[in-house]
Amino acid sequence: KGDLFVDDQIYASFADDKTAMSTLNVHAPLLVTVLDTLVCLEELFIERAAVFNTISMEACQDLSFLAQEEHERKALMEFGWNEEKYDKAKIECGMKWIQIFDLFPSLSKMVSLEFLLCNMKSNHARSYSVSSCKAFVGSELHLIVGRFLYSQGDKIDVGVCSNYLTSSNQGDEIKFRIESVPSFHYPGNSSSPVIFICTGTGYAPIRGLLQKRQYFHSRGEILGPAYLIFGSRRVDEGVFFQSEIEGFERKDGILAKAFFCYSREPGKEKEYTSD
Repeated sequence: KGDLFVDDQIYASFADDKTAMSTLNVHAPLLVTVLDTLVCLEELFIERAAVFNTISMEACQDLSFLAQEEHERKALMEFGWNEEKYDKAKIECGMKWIQIFDLFPSLSKMVSLEFLLCNMKSNHARSYSVSSCKAFVGSELHLIVGRFLYSQGDKIDVGVCSNYLTSSNQGDEIKFRIESVPSFHYPGNSSSPVIFICTGTGYAPIRGLLQKRQYFHSRGEILGPAYLIFGSRRVDEGVFFQSEIEGFERKDGILAKAFFCYSREPGKEKEYTSD
């Protein structure tokens, strides 16, 4: 509990030395994010620190000197110097920063805030395309999020942000910011012909543009023909969007034709959006 303040004097000692600042950015990015700022510890570890990142081999070496139990000290030393044992530990128990005191209880009250700031990575923003058109849906904002699953040996792990979003409940407050991408937008002339090409959740921004065509249509604007080429690995992956896409086909002028191609559908020849 409390606030952390990395003062001007500490910041200046690095800021005056470009080499030191460059080194700090590479080796202690979390520390850089809080230099010369007032940060609540809750914010630091919930929002800024990458607590779900794996503890590095170098950090294991340093932690071995802080462990109070001999078997923990020995294990951390092995993980710090033996890559094979380190990789095995990642598969078996994850070796994530958020698990550190569960995996190595004797480290409790032995790991300083300074150590964490210098060894943990900073969290980074995850970007998702807005999959709706404000003019069509009003104050709502739609996202299409595929929950990212990956395996480490027999262990299945999940993506940090995709798991957070797909596990959210109605009424939960989610902090976000909107970034404009001026190079990706609907043609200025609504009567221009358009070909949309996407794969999987890459359908998200296309969905917003198709809603924009619905908005133009509702205002009586003349729409140019639009075609969609949608790709995914298998039919069961594309089925989430197929009914909606077919709905756009049935609406006058929104989508003239949709083409579906699958690269790993059993018993069928591989097809790609680039074919």
